Amino acid sequence: MIDKLKEIFARYSDAETEEITADTVILRDLGLNSYSIIEIINDIEDELNIEIPDSILPDIKTVGDIVNYLDKAGAC
Repeated sequence: MIDKLKEIFARYSDAETEEITADTVILRDLGLNSYSIIEIINDIEDELNIEIPDSILPDIKTVGDIVNYLDKAGAC
């Protein structure tokens, strides 16, 4: 699961997939903005066929936060 997410995040940043970990802070470490995060969430929803509610977006700070949400939602 995390490998797929790393690929998605790498598409939107200058980071290589090898540099992205569960502890990577999306805004700070990847240099992304809130608009990019929305696009990434849309890609994750499309590729994993899951809906991620907008209400959790403020809680997503790291790649691991998304992994944890997807795990709890049964998408992993």
